[in-house]
Amino acid sequence: MEKDNPARRLLNVLKKVNTISTNENTKRGWFKLFEIKNQDDEATLFRQLGKLMTLPNIVLDDVKKYHPSHEKVCIRTITVINNAFRKQDLNGQWKSFSQAIREETINYLELISTLLDYEYKMNLLEEDKLLDIRKSVDDLIKDVTNSSLDKEFKIIIIKYLKKIIDSIDEYNIMGIEPIFEALEVTAGHAILNKEFGQKLNESKLTKKFIFIFEKLISLVNSGNSLFQLASNVSNILTK
Repeated sequence: MEKDNPARRLLNVLKKVNTISTNENTKRGWFKLFEIKNQDDEATLFRQLGKLMTLPNIVLDDVKKYHPSHEKVCIRTITVINNAFRKQDLNGQWKSFSQAIREETINYLELISTLLDYEYKMNLLEEDKLLDIRKSVDDLIKDVTNSSLDKEFKIIIIKYLKKIIDSIDEYNIMGIEPIFEALEVTAGHAILNKEFGQKLNESKLTKKFIFIFEKLISLVNSGNSLFQLASNVSNILTK
C-alpha cells in the first residue's frame, strides 16, 4: 500500500506533467495541474507551487535520515527537480519545465518513494472520501453564512473553515497533517477563547465539527499519532 510520504506526493504530481501540452503557457499549466478552477486566482497558484517546491528538500532530508546509503542517488534526482523548478519560465511555455522531468527522474523518484513508504504509516487517502469531507466543510461554511450569528463571529469561524478547505485542496502536495492542524487550531481557539467556545456551542455548530472530525478519524490508521490527535480534539469538543 502506497503511503502518504513527501516523495510519493511529489512523484504523483510530477507524473501528471506530461498531461499538459508542451506549448501551454507555464502558469496556465500549473493552474490545470493543481485543478484550480479560478484561473485568475494567482495567490492560490503561487501558494501551492511554493509548497510543492519545498518537497524535494524534505525528501532529501528524509533519505539522509532513514536511508543514507541512497543519499547520492537522491541528491542527483532532487537536483534535477530543483533545477526544473528554478529554470522554468512562468510566462513562457510548459516545456520550459516539463522537458527537464524525464523518465529517469520519475523512475528514481519512484524508488525513493518506495523506500520512504516503510517510514510512514499513513496510507494515501482516496480522493472521493477526501472530497466528501471537503463538501461537509463547505456545507458548514454555508450554514454559518446563512445563520443569525453576529457578523464578527461569522468572520472568525469562516476564516478557520476556509483554512481547512485550503488544507484539503493542498492534500496532494502537503498530505493529511495540515488538515488535522487546521481543525486542531479551530478547536483550540474554541477551548482557549471562552466567548468563542460558548458561541460555538450555542450555535449548535459543535456537532457538525465533531461530524467532520469523525469522518477524518475513520480514514486514519488507529495506530497513527494523527488518529490520537483527532480523537482527543473530538473528545474535547463534546465536553
